[in-house]
Amino acid sequence: MGTRLNTFYEFFAGGGMVRAGLCYENWQCLFANDFDYKKGRVYRANWGDEALKTADVKTLTTSDLPGCPDLVWASFPCQDLS
Repeated sequence: MGTRLNTFYEFFAGGGMVRAGLCYENWQCLFANDFDYKKGRVYRANWGDEALKTADVKTLTTSDLPGCPDLVWASFPCQDLS
């Protein structure tokens, strides 16, 4: 029997640095979101296309969110304020 992966959503994902930390600890990203196209390009370059939806978070619906995650993360917009 394999090890069960914990699952998460990553809102305001930027380049996916939360995912970078969690993926080494048996976490799987089910869904990621950022509204900025440039940040989305970086996320896709780092992690591929399967989890990311580039859109305003206000437009998301429950049908956009797959599965039932163990964790929902929303990052503070640090890149915009750096």
